[in-house]
Order: sequence, then C-alpha cells, then structure tokens
Amino acid sequence: MAITSPAFYFVLIGLLIGVATLLSRGTRQDAKKLNVPLESLRGLLAVSVLSCHALVSYFSFKTGKWDPPPSAFFSYAGTESVEMFFFMSAFLFWSKCLANNGVGGYGSFLLKRLRRLAPAYYVSALLIVLVVLVRTHFRILISPLTFLGQLLMWLVFIPTPTMNGLKDVPNINASVTWTLFLEILFYLMLPVLYRIFKGYRILIGVGAALAIYAALALRGVRMSSDPHTTSPVALGVLFLDLLFGFGFGLGLLLAFVFKTCPPEWLAVLRQRRWTPIALLCLAAPMLLKVKYYDAPQFLFVIVFFAFVAAGNDFFGFLSLRGVFLLGTVSYSFYLTHGIVLYVLSHGLDHWVPIVSLSPLRYWGLIGVVGIATTCLATLLYHNVEVKFMHQRSALAHAVTKDETAQEAVVVAQESAAT
Repeated sequence: MAITSPAFYFVLIGLLIGVATLLSRGTRQDAKKLNVPLESLRGLLAVSVLSCHALVSYFSFKTGKWDPPPSAFFSYAGTESVEMFFFMSAFLFWSKCLANNGVGGYGSFLLKRLRRLAPAYYVSALLIVLVVLVRTHFRILISPLTFLGQLLMWLVFIPTPTMNGLKDVPNINASVTWTLFLEILFYLMLPVLYRIFKGYRILIGVGAALAIYAALALRGVRMSSDPHTTSPVALGVLFLDLLFGFGFGLGLLLAFVFKTCPPEWLAVLRQRRWTPIALLCLAAPMLLKVKYYDAPQFLFVIVFFAFVAAGNDFFGFLSLRGVFLLGTVSYSFYLTHGIVLYVLSHGLDHWVPIVSLSPLRYWGLIGVVGIATTCLATLLYHNVEVKFMHQRSALAHAVTKDETAQEAVVVAQESAAT
C-alpha cells in the first residue's frame, strides 16, 4: 500500500474519533445553542489538515522542501478544509451581524475575538520558541534585539522565516499562522464590511469578486499561472480576491441566504436523502482536477458547507460524541498538530530515518501524533481557552451586577427625594 493511499486518512479519522469518544466521557459537553453538525465539522477539518501535513512532512524529509504532497486526495483534503474554515468564520459572524444589526461596540468586539484567539495561540507560540531553543542548544545565536523582534512578530500573528538562526521556523507549526492572520484581518474589517454590504448589497460584493476573477482570467492570470512570467501584483490581486471574495465572501452570502430564504429550503438541506449531493460536491474538485484554491473549488465546496450549516448531520455521523469533541477542541488541535508532528517526527528521525519507514509504520507514527494532539488540544481547551472565555463572562456578569446596583441606588435616591 502506497504512503499516499486514502485508506490511511480514514483509519486516522476513525482512530481519533475513538480517542475523542473516550475523552468525552470525562468531560461535560454542552451542545445547547450550537449547530452541532457545524461544530463537529470543525474537528474533521482539523484532522484533515493534519493528514495533509503528515504527507507534506514526510516528503520534506526527502526533498528538504515544504511543498504540497504528491497526492490529489490529501491536497484537496487540506485545501478544502482551509476554505471551509474561512466559510465558517464568515457565515457565523455575518449571521450574528444580521441578527444584531452589526457587531456592537467595535472595541468590545475586537477584544472578545482577541481573548478567544490569543491565549491558545500564545501557548503554541511558546512551544515553538521552546523547540527553537532546543534546536539551537539554548544559546542566543543572534543579537538579543533581533531575537526579541522575531518574538514580537510571532506574537502579532506574523511568523518570521527564521528565529535565533534556525531556518524554516514556520514549518514547526505546519505554517498554519497565515490563516489566523487572514482571520484577524477579516475581524478587523467586519464592521466596515457590514456597513458596506448590509442586506442585498452582499450580492454586489460577491458579484464584484466574480467580476475581478473573470477579468484576471481573461488576461490569463489564474492559480495555475507561472509566477515567473506573471505579474506579482496580478497574482496578489487574484489571491486576495479568491480568499476574501470567495473564501469569506461566499460565507457571508450563505448567511444572508439562510437569513432571508423560507425555512422550508433549509429543511430540504437537512433531509438525509439529499446528502449524496453534498458529498458529490465535496469530491467534485478532485474528480474534475480543479486547481487548489481556485474559484471552481470554492463554489463546489460552499454547496457541501451549506448542507452542514443547515443542520444536515450526514446520517448521524456529525452528531457523534467523539466527532463533537474534536470540533470543540479543534482550534487548539489546529494550532498544535504541526508542533507535535514536528517534534515526534524529527525526534524519531535522529534514531530511525523517516524516509526509511514503511507506509504502515509512518502512518502508525501519525496515529501517535494524532492521539497526542487530541489529548493536548483537550487539555488546552479546558485549561486555557475555557478559562479565558469564563473570565470574560464573569467580567460581563460583574459589570452587569454593578450597573444594576447603581441603578438601584439611583431609584432609591429618587424615591427618597419624592
């Protein structure tokens, strides 16, 4: 069996669902007010990214380059997962904007997002720094000021290619930070986007993205274009148009459609008899050999995502306790899977060359990586993510109590005056 066999992916998924099911028995799962299929999907996406990076890591030991794996299945599993993470953020927050007529206070909104994203990320960044220091034998090999500057760049979600003289540092966390940076840009722009594209105007926004894509395509600028012969500016515009116009834009559009369409439409999407259509759309980019992160891939994948967002649990699979737990801890899983993969694979490579492992043994290593990451992510979720979320809730509750007390004092003073 080849190391790129899709069978290893499905075995890994089953293994981690089993581990998560065991972990869920000792934890309290609160699915109230959550779209369970959508929450569960997060976990499957995170595991799919791990499977893709597992192959990228394996071939990097052969070539010395962090390039897409020579496997259509795993490449599509990774890229489609990233696209759906963008869809999810856009869909959920645009839905909130539509329900509450905006994000509320801009500063309060950004602070909430920072408290949600930063704590677990900073733990992962600390782990990266620790790995760098171990690899450089705990010696500062560059000027302290330069080293401090590199640390500060990582703290603002901008990874540096080197740290303390060690090259290819982003590979330690599988180069996932770029997606977080784009998420933060989306949050920064969200209040402005809502003012511009509120209501039916979102159709204009997505239409503009399609028009830009078509104009670039007529000039021969596509994702398959040779970067050495194509204008870097044109490729940059295409990249931003696809990720923001299609990645986030289609998520915004879907939220608007769900808000305005008759409930019967969503009920149809939830019916299990239509589930094969969703699965076919998920597989279509690979079957049609669509270019990664190109417009057709986004358009096919958003159809699959729409079924999940509507509440389709895919014959009960997305309602399993283990899958739901993977979704619950997916953010920490996403942040740390690359670090665990890097540490275990490089540690083993000192004793047994990774490239000498048989496919079965290598994927056995990835199984260990997946189990360790699931356990670490569960630990981080309960001891870092939840604590900061609860602190925020406690602060809000304290402010509310204080405001209530002040109102009571004012009422009492007014009563005494009369």
